[in-house]
Amino acid sequence: MSVESRFESVLEAICQDTEQEDVWLEMLSQLEFAGCRKIVKAVPFERVNTGVLQHIMEEASHAFLLRSLVRDREEGWATNPLTEAGWEYFQRLDHSVSVLEGSGYSYPVVAWVIERRVLELYPLYLKHTQRAGVRSIVTRILAQEKGHSESFGHGDFAPELRARAIETEAELWDAFVGRLEAWALGSVRLGASLPLSTNLQIG
Repeated sequence: MSVESRFESVLEAICQDTEQEDVWLEMLSQLEFAGCRKIVKAVPFERVNTGVLQHIMEEASHAFLLRSLVRDREEGWATNPLTEAGWEYFQRLDHSVSVLEGSGYSYPVVAWVIERRVLELYPLYLKHTQRAGVRSIVTRILAQEKGHSESFGHGDFAPELRARAIETEAELWDAFVGRLEAWALGSVRLGASLPLSTNLQIG
């Protein structure tokens, strides 16, 4: 079975369990926050313009909106095997693509390759979630993410860099889907530890 089919299958199962879907929403919220955090850290002060500020605002808004959907949420961020897997996917992708890019200003290409994944993930989530509130907010987020993708898609990236970034992301996504399956199927319990990169820092 392809990784795309595996992901859709496990996502469908998650959407049939409200507790698991809440954890999934928490993870999505944290990854949107990670995107916001990446921009703030990666864009030098002299390169900040209205487009960058808008991207920061929208990523922060996405994190807030998704977290507002989590029932019985804690005051601070929840940490569990799924959120840890999400952070590891994001941070390894950021590091790997930044190394490929090589100039020290990797924000555009990292954002571009992540937006490609987002535009596959959110439509599948809309297809399977049964929660009206989720559909409303994810539809709103997706419209903005399409704008981000179009903006970064016009970036002047070398074809080889684009191809290697896509390949790298696909490998990391495959690993993430494997951990998502393990968690959703119950072989990993909330609060249990998973092997993580020693350089991983959540938050």
